[in-house]
Amino acid sequence: MKKIFALLFITTVLISIPLVAAANSKPAVTKIVFIHRVQDFAKPEGVGKPAKDVADYEFLPKNVKWTSLDLEFVINPTNDDGLSADSVATAIIDATNEWDLWSSANLFYDYDIASIVFDSSAVLDTDVRDGKNEIVFGTIDEPNAIAMCVVWGVFVGPPSARQIVEFDIIFNDEYYEWGNADDDSTVMDLQNIVTHELGHALGLADLYDSTMYQQTMYGYATYGETIKRDLYDGDKAGIVALYG
Repeated sequence: MKKIFALLFITTVLISIPLVAAANSKPAVTKIVFIHRVQDFAKPEGVGKPAKDVADYEFLPKNVKWTSLDLEFVINPTNDDGLSADSVATAIIDATNEWDLWSSANLFYDYDIASIVFDSSAVLDTDVRDGKNEIVFGTIDEPNAIAMCVVWGVFVGPPSARQIVEFDIIFNDEYYEWGNADDDSTVMDLQNIVTHELGHALGLADLYDSTMYQQTMYGYATYGETIKRDLYDGDKAGIVALYG
């Protein structure tokens, strides 16, 4: 009888070990990569047709979002186009303010030029994240890729575990000239593009229906475009749906 009891006890312990380990394991942090591509904005396919719904928006998988806001970031302003660090920071600050304007939450830290953190060592994280939200210039090998946003997060597991934990944004200055399109319509407007990329950083995905071309989260852009600087109905509805 004692031998039978001992065997049952050992069997129970062996079976329970992997169950405890699984219960204590944390869902892995993975990444989603968004590429903002160039398009002839003057004649995008479908423009002129009635929009299906001007309040359309798309979320990241599982409606993943940040669980803690007042987001901070660092900027590496080094670029090939002669833009000053202050002009780069001003465009990015204006973009964060636009998202904050339409949400009741404090989405981004309230930066000004004096409080912005410039970090010349900051780079796009694609393989291993470094715990910092980084906005940089650099090379994207795909010629029609204007910019890229890498969103790191937990996209699986129980809803309480899912969250965005980091973002990194890069502007492709290998193939594109950056600046302020109000002054020069031949450049890629920095504020226009970063407003779109910050939408990904907050949890919104691209829209590819060409009738949605007025939305900040429309997935294409081109030289001289400034329409994405200001959120449109779908962008506003999307950010409110995520954060109030």
